[in-house]
Order: sequence, then C-alpha cells, then structure tokens
Amino acid sequence: MSALLTVALAMSLATAADADALDEMVELVERRYAGRADRADLYRAAMAGLASQLDQVTGSTGNALLSQEEWNHARAWAQGDRHGIGIEFTLLPGRGLIITDAFPGGPGERAGLQLGDLVVGIEGMPFTGMALSQIHDAVVASAARPQVRMDVRRDSGLSRVLVKRDTYRMSSVRLVEGGPRPCLRVGFFGRGAAKQLAALLDDLDAPGVVLDLRDNEGGLIDEAVAAADLFIEKGALVVDRVGFDGSADPMRAGHAATWTGGVVVLANRGTSGPAEAFVAALRDHGVAQVVGTSTAGVGTLPDYQPLGDGLVLQLADTWMRSPSGLGWDGDGLVPDVRVEPVNNPALDGPGSLPPDLQMAAAFRLVGGTGRAPD
Repeated sequence: MSALLTVALAMSLATAADADALDEMVELVERRYAGRADRADLYRAAMAGLASQLDQVTGSTGNALLSQEEWNHARAWAQGDRHGIGIEFTLLPGRGLIITDAFPGGPGERAGLQLGDLVVGIEGMPFTGMALSQIHDAVVASAARPQVRMDVRRDSGLSRVLVKRDTYRMSSVRLVEGGPRPCLRVGFFGRGAAKQLAALLDDLDAPGVVLDLRDNEGGLIDEAVAAADLFIEKGALVVDRVGFDGSADPMRAGHAATWTGGVVVLANRGTSGPAEAFVAALRDHGVAQVVGTSTAGVGTLPDYQPLGDGLVLQLADTWMRSPSGLGWDGDGLVPDVRVEPVNNPALDGPGSLPPDLQMAAAFRLVGGTGRAPD
C-alpha cells in the first residue's frame, strides 16, 4: 500500500473539500519545489499533523505516526530491551552520581561498575562543585558517545572505567539486600516480570514485603496484571481499559492470591503507565499502602495500527481505570504517606548511599507499626 493511500485516514476525518484541498496543496508544492519536495514525505507530514491533532481531540498525549524502525523500537522497549550502559544512579549536587544498580550482564556491570560506586567525572570533566542541573546536562551530553569514560571513586581510590554502550535487558525484579524487611525492586514490567516476582515472593519467609516501583516506567499491561494477580483474589478486577467510545474491557485476576502478607508499595513521579495500574489495583483492594510521591499520570495505553509503506499509527485512545473507577491520566496517583526524597545528602564515604527516607518509611509501615517515621 502506498503512503498516498494511507492518508485516507486523515481524509475520513475531514470533508471532501478538505481532502481535495490537501491533494491540491501537495501537487502545488511538488510542482513548485520540484526535486526538493517528495509527495510521499508531504503526505507523511500531513498524517503526523493528524496524530498531533488527535492529542487535542482526545485530551491525551501519545498519538503519533511511527516509522517501522520506531515501531520496532517501541515494542522492544516494552519488552525491557535497552541500549546504553545499563546502570541506575542518583545525582548528588557537588559530588557526581552514585550507582544504585548495575543491570546483570549489562555493559556497566561487564566493565566493572557496581552498586555504591561514586562517579566523580565523565570524559575527563570533574563534577566537583557542579550544580545538579550541570551534572545532569553532562550525563545527557555523554549519551551520544558510543563509549564513555567514567572516573570512579571507591574506598580503594580513584580509577577510570571505560564503558561501551550496548544492548541489554532491564532487570524486571530483584531482591534488595541489607534491609530490616524484605524488599523487592520491581524496576519494569517487561516480559517475564510476573514470573520473576512470583519466584522471589515464594522464597520469602516474612510477614510483609516492600515493593519498590519508583521510576518503574511501565512496560506491558498484561505483565502488570499478572503481577497484581499474585496479591488479589481470583476474579477481582485489576484494571479496566476504557475506549474513546466508552466501551470497557476489564482485566481480572485469574488465580487465587499467592501472597497474603503485608505489602507496602513505593512510588514516585517516575512510576508510570502499567506500573500505576498495578499500584492502584493493590491499593483499591486493600492489599497495600503506598509511600512516596505522586506518580507520573500516564493513564492511557497505546494501540498500534499498521498503515502500509512501513508506517504505523500510534493511538492513545484507551484509558485505564482502577477497580474503584479512578483514572489518573495527567494527575497521577497520590500516595497514602507522602515522603519527599533527600535532595542534597551528605555521604559518609565513596561507597555509601544517600539516606532513603521513603524506604525507611516503608520498612516502618510493613513492620507493623502502622505509621511512618516522624
């Protein structure tokens, strides 16, 4: 199918006169700028404008015209596939960044980076005395490089680590060591996340667990629902998918709950999309308390419609609703216990982590006191 035929979608939303005017405009531009304006590119630009207009029509964001490559990337991203150095970190004003996770098998771990490493410079640029925004800008600028040199300070001294960017798979779920209570870091709902979570829960011998979903960007809605199924009774509503026409498509728990202990969920502004659906479901069913800050407010699910010529229309016209009927698009979910993170921590040494007040509050709650620290 040609790109010319795919513009029929746009024409169907317009009058015949508008469609004729579009054809006439394309032909005029093609003649006027012969050799410099391609007809197919002009129609693609028109379709991209249609997708942008849909954001205003639906009141949401995320409608877009994608190339085949962009569609492939979106599908791989939802599975948990990434390209980069494979680390998570926290920025420290005046110091640099401290590594909070190095994904197993990722480029960072293969290069020797590890939890607690303090990166004090990138590409020979020291972070000492830099503001948070300056450190952030330097990290973003380095993202265009195929490899990056990091100056890493540990108790053993300062060393330079060369990390080559490559593909890796995000860690979906892992056990966080060293806390007074079990904590499972649910970093992303990629393929297999629910099974990983089930296996880790099965190994726990404790009356309660903390689930850390901070900065979980979502992933696959079916994985988020299967993960919630571990805590919610069979047949219970996990999330409703509501179309632009008001039609509902409920997703329900398919099995009896396998975890019946206490649960506290950590969430923040980086908790997004299907991850928000998971948080809302556990709270609505009285399974969990939520600690942290408000979530991202991504309450829509994308739908992909192939158009031909390698083009795909991404539609954001399905809204998620919690079991209580709550929608969170734009506003996000408000936590039960609001705890702000520490923005300018003082560290005891190169390998020490900043104090995590949100985690401390979660441990206090799951421990059975029923209240957060003062």
